[in-house]
Amino acid sequence: RSYCLPRSYSLGVKAALSPTNLTTDFQTDCSILGVGCFDGISALQVALEILGAPIAGFVSIENNMEAIRVIRANYPSTQHFSDIRSFGEAQVRQLALSFPRVQLVLIGAGPPCQGVSALNAGRLGAVEDPRSSLQSRVAWLRDLFIQEFPWAKVQVLEESVASMAAIDRATYSESMGFLPVRICASGVSLCARPRLYWIDWRLNLEDGVAVLEERGAGWQAFTPIELCIPFGDQCDFLSPGWQEVEVNRPFPTFTTSIPKENPGPQPAGLQSCDTDAIKRWDMDRFRFPPYTYNRAHLIINKAGVLRQPNVEEREIMLGFPRGYTQACLPEGVRSSRPKLWEDTRLSLLGNSWSVPVVSWLLKNLLVAERLIPEISLQTLVARFNPRELCGSLHQVLDRPPLGSLPPNLPGSNEALELALVRNISKSSSSKGSDVKMTSGGTEGPDVWPRKAIPSKLWRWRTICSWRFKHLHGPEHINVLELRAFLTSLRWRLRKKGGIAKRFFHLLDSQVNLGILAKGRTSSRKLSPVLRQISALLLAANMLPICAYVNTHDNPADKPSRRLVKKKWVKIWEFDELLCLFVEHLWEEGEGRAKAADTLASLQDARPWLKRQLPAAWSLVKAWSQHELPARASPFTENLVESLVGAGLARGRPDFGLACLLAFRVLLRTGELN
Repeated sequence: RSYCLPRSYSLGVKAALSPTNLTTDFQTDCSILGVGCFDGISALQVALEILGAPIAGFVSIENNMEAIRVIRANYPSTQHFSDIRSFGEAQVRQLALSFPRVQLVLIGAGPPCQGVSALNAGRLGAVEDPRSSLQSRVAWLRDLFIQEFPWAKVQVLEESVASMAAIDRATYSESMGFLPVRICASGVSLCARPRLYWIDWRLNLEDGVAVLEERGAGWQAFTPIELCIPFGDQCDFLSPGWQEVEVNRPFPTFTTSIPKENPGPQPAGLQSCDTDAIKRWDMDRFRFPPYTYNRAHLIINKAGVLRQPNVEEREIMLGFPRGYTQACLPEGVRSSRPKLWEDTRLSLLGNSWSVPVVSWLLKNLLVAERLIPEISLQTLVARFNPRELCGSLHQVLDRPPLGSLPPNLPGSNEALELALVRNISKSSSSKGSDVKMTSGGTEGPDVWPRKAIPSKLWRWRTICSWRFKHLHGPEHINVLELRAFLTSLRWRLRKKGGIAKRFFHLLDSQVNLGILAKGRTSSRKLSPVLRQISALLLAANMLPICAYVNTHDNPADKPSRRLVKKKWVKIWEFDELLCLFVEHLWEEGEGRAKAADTLASLQDARPWLKRQLPAAWSLVKAWSQHELPARASPFTENLVESLVGAGLARGRPDFGLACLLAFRVLLRTGELN
């Protein structure tokens, strides 16, 4: 095990200088209950958080398991309901009992748009499509919340694609009871996202906002609004070394990623693509619409390599924290099927909202209700720039820059290091719960998973490293982790200056984090170590402040393995290597049995490889469908030659010839007759 000491660096300095709560100087007794219908990855909750809104609770209605995993990882206290059709009066009444003091119920809805989107050549419309027709539930739920929350104001925001037909737009507007506004995100972000928003509150004019003349008539009408404000340099939103091919041109609307074997019927924008774009589209397995592969919509590096924006770049452009969708699949699937993981993350983002636009819409409501202080569009958009880092401490931790920070930050010193620790631990609970740094409230102590503190707030150096001594055989990892904490205590107490101090400690074991927060455990293996820790803390008058850090981000994890030099191979890379081996056997004319025996022997020698080589086994299965069956001969070649020789020696050449024909020429010995 190893123990590391930190020193703050640029990101840590910025975190130390950031306010813990955006609304520190703004006092309000009001709170919000958020309800996300067709919630996706909860862009509504991200927008409320970036505004620093006082959220009392949030309800997510979503049936996509990958999206639910994302929400649980980022907002553990969110209440989940899987089916909007079964969410009714009983559930709303229970929410009214659980949140009797909220002053605002905010309903956000993004109904499925497959039935109305112009990208879908086979769309059925808002009424006939079984998915898009669920939009009618939004107005019904709004009326139900008004009935069950008579003391609170109920507001609704609904979003859908701007490319829908006029008749579908009229269906949506008539159901909601008011007309939409049309806003494209290209004025406040690097990517275009033209959308219709049905909102039932007033929007105010300000710098960077232009309201155009209403278009259409009756329920088909809508009001275009243009947002145009400087939002930073393109390099702030792209990986270092990459830039747009055409500067100041927004990327096209991000869509879902669906790999296909063939292009499908009537792909959108194919007529606008040149030969190179179609070739890139084909090589990428037709994942996105073909027009997105035009050179003007790509990014390029110094070597001339072209590509589309990756997942993290899209997250930042859409206004989400970097790495927001990482938890969409289990850890094992992420490592074994990275392409599926990437496609899932891209699809979740393609189905979500533009958070900067939604934040501006909500800002107008929350300022009018005196739930947040006045904020300009320029200041709001700056909060989404990773290099600006102008939000609260929580937003600084969640939105680290892709590149380096500007050099105008003050250097690290002891005062700033103390300020950073105070900022992180200021609102911590004695029960060991997490802290909502945007609103100042705390999560329940039983909420899981915990939010991690990024170790990149500090620069680390290894001060000691050791091997565990197993006195009574191998020990559980939780016992070893707790013993490591005990050793760090002893190291701190080696000098007199370590007595009567509060200190900050990062742990990558959520089990031990909970045990240390409570100071007790029912585990017989952990109790002896915990008693030693408690005795040291009591005798030295020390108070630890423990926080969670992800294992892959733990600075003490890598030094502890320095004595074991292994070059690990990712399982999917090994699977691809075996595919090349099987193809080599096919081209060399070897038998299928050799390929199958190789895979089987590997799995027999290493049982953990079972069910981990799907691609290689698929090739072997395809091989068996294209190779003629080969029957095993009852006699070996040497034995047949011996029989032929015996027949010739005894003057029976017919016997020798019969053996040769039966066991080396004919398919069945019965054909000798």
